[in-house]
Amino acid sequence: MQQEDIGIQQYVEVLWRRRWTILSVFVIVFSLSAIGTFLSKTTYNAESLVAVKNQLYFRAPIMSFAQGTDAASTTVSGESYEQVINGVPFAEKVADYLLKEGNPVSAREVHAALKAEFKEPDLIKISAHHNDPKQAVQLANAAAHTFVAETKIAVTAELDSGRESALSFQGAAKKEAEDFEGQIAQFRREMGFVDIHSEMETLREKIARFEQARGDVITRLEVARAHRSELLNLAKAGSAGDLNLNDPRIEEYRKLQEAVADARVRYTDDHPVLKNLLAQIKSIEDRLREAIARSGANLSPEAFLTLKEDLAKVDAEIADLSTGITSWTRQIDEVKTVMEGYPEKLAHLTSLETRAAAARENHKMWSGRLDEIEFKKAMVPGNADIMDLAVAPRPTMTRAATLVLALLVTVMLSLGIGLLAEFADTTLRSPEEITSNVGLGYLGSIVKLKEPRQVVFENGKPINQIAEAYTRVYSNIKFAEIENPFRSILVTSARKGEGKSTTLTNMACAIAAAGKKVIIVDTDLRNPSLQRILGTKYATGLTSVLAGEMTLDQVLKATAHPGLTLLPAGPIPPNPAELLHSQAMKEIIRDLETRADLVIFDSPPALLVADAMLLSGELDAAVIVAESGGVSRKAVQQVKESLLVAKARILGVILNKILDTPGAYYNYYSYYKYYKEPEEEQQPQTAIGWIKGLGGIRKSSGGRS
Repeated sequence: MQQEDIGIQQYVEVLWRRRWTILSVFVIVFSLSAIGTFLSKTTYNAESLVAVKNQLYFRAPIMSFAQGTDAASTTVSGESYEQVINGVPFAEKVADYLLKEGNPVSAREVHAALKAEFKEPDLIKISAHHNDPKQAVQLANAAAHTFVAETKIAVTAELDSGRESALSFQGAAKKEAEDFEGQIAQFRREMGFVDIHSEMETLREKIARFEQARGDVITRLEVARAHRSELLNLAKAGSAGDLNLNDPRIEEYRKLQEAVADARVRYTDDHPVLKNLLAQIKSIEDRLREAIARSGANLSPEAFLTLKEDLAKVDAEIADLSTGITSWTRQIDEVKTVMEGYPEKLAHLTSLETRAAAARENHKMWSGRLDEIEFKKAMVPGNADIMDLAVAPRPTMTRAATLVLALLVTVMLSLGIGLLAEFADTTLRSPEEITSNVGLGYLGSIVKLKEPRQVVFENGKPINQIAEAYTRVYSNIKFAEIENPFRSILVTSARKGEGKSTTLTNMACAIAAAGKKVIIVDTDLRNPSLQRILGTKYATGLTSVLAGEMTLDQVLKATAHPGLTLLPAGPIPPNPAELLHSQAMKEIIRDLETRADLVIFDSPPALLVADAMLLSGELDAAVIVAESGGVSRKAVQQVKESLLVAKARILGVILNKILDTPGAYYNYYSYYKYYKEPEEEQQPQTAIGWIKGLGGIRKSSGGRS
């Protein structure tokens, strides 16, 4: 329940903050709506009703049977009826009907006035809007008559149109199939055979047989070459001497052997011719044995002669086998050459056959659709009938109802624009945004002061209810001091005009009012502000000490607030950053820390110059002042990052210039109301007070969530 109340409060604050935007939008939009309502004429509405008996036939078959559809369908939905009646062509036909009835109306006027609405299961309500009640009735009834007449005519006409289209597609499919079949027949005639698959298989078998035969010859050739190598190894001729199988003595020995064989036939063993031949043979054999012995061979002359004859036979066989291999290879290459063009021809034939089959299937489909159309033509009855005609029109909406509707719409629009403007805002507005988006602690919120540079303390006492806010900020700062005590604080902001110096002064007054000794130092050497806020005018100050012209005791000035001392900026120097980063400045800081419980330094905006970053590294802590709704979350994030680069200890963010909206600082307001007004004098709570009181349920004050 508490969470729900918090959500309501946040929305109330948003709407209150954007009240001028919401009010402006409301006034403009509602004024225009009211003017338009009073200037416009009353619109009358007349209604007629028709019934569609056979929805199946009220669609153009030429659309249903377009190429690429899967099945014939002339079904139409109720939405299609609405599109037909609400279309311009139908309005033109209604205008023609009215012209024949002696009531000329433009097609544009008819189209603007008519509106059809399909009612399940088979009713169509036709509405006509017009400023003239009689004209509204005539338009509604003319539309009903036109629809009934047109649907009856259109059914047969559209089916006939669909039949012509189907016939055209059927003829085209038949011609396409015949063309492809003719191309297939011509291709087969040119190839010289009917079945290319069988022909390719026959050629593959022939190649296999030829390769088998060539393989056998290759095997025999390898055997013959191995035999020849064995004969040469047996001979071992020429290894150590000058004898080899081609030696002429071996050939001479062979011829003498033949001569002896011939002489034995002719002569006896004692014949001189035979004896002479035998002597020659013996002489050659002796020489051959000597040569064989020298060559290292272990063979007789007769064996050498036999080896030579065997080698000659083997050489002849090898020659014949090589010739056979060449012949088989040539025949295989010839068959492969014939087969090279077959895959491409087969692909072409397959493509022709596939396209021919698709054309035949297309022809079959269109033939079936033609039969379907003929059946539907035979079944067509009347398609629509008038169920009710318009008689007495009624106003669409009275002016009072229009104004009420405009009021509601304007209120919703105004609130919506107000919320949109709020949620499109990227500025820092709430404690939740400080902790979640920026990632820093929340020190407190300050309501926007009615006057700039306003001090809400006097003589150590608060003079304004807002002073309690500065006291709470100091209380939150003290919590951070528990673990790590500090003696010096830097106060900075992202940009100029966020109320940094005023916040610093009032916070210092609150700390001094608590009995602490506080020194505030104006280190904004470019645009010092503390003297303007406190109403003092000292010519000397911090820069006078840094220049060595005066001592610190001479420039420290007491203020009208007990416990609060001011160190003015002094004359504006040409080099503020160098002075603040000097060794002399570090010594002044250490000296000041010994003179007071807390020293607070006012610095320039951190995003404009580097003074704050240079000074923060020498101080114990830093506080960022952010204007609620005036500075972006990104800018505060950049200030945080620059201070962290300088290794500063950031205590948190003070949310300044909170608008006095419902809920903002309700706790503070209630505090002062409780102590300053007698209980019996408090006024009874009004509705506005109740809305403002919703702020009291919040755990922390501030802007939007």
